[in-house]
Amino acid sequence: MARRLSKDEYICQGCGYMGRAALSLRGSSIVEKLLWCILIIPGPLYSYWRRQGGDVSCAGCGDSHIVKLDSKLGQVMLENKLRGDEKRKPLPRKN
Repeated sequence: MARRLSKDEYICQGCGYMGRAALSLRGSSIVEKLLWCILIIPGPLYSYWRRQGGDVSCAGCGDSHIVKLDSKLGQVMLENKLRGDEKRKPLPRKN
């Protein structure tokens, strides 16, 4: 039985981890909490800004070079991993 892929699954080019990515938010959670407590209007604006530009990284090793599994490069990496070829054929990193 084939494994069904979801749209938010990634594969890491560094360690080969497959699954959901870790999301890191920009800004500071301490500043966000202070703005919510002290100033009511800037709090929601700062929260919105933090969540708009988050970076995704590998949940296994923390590397930022991850690829969506439903992309062309992700499918090639998945095939290589399933065949056990990932040590023989290194793939170029996507910058």
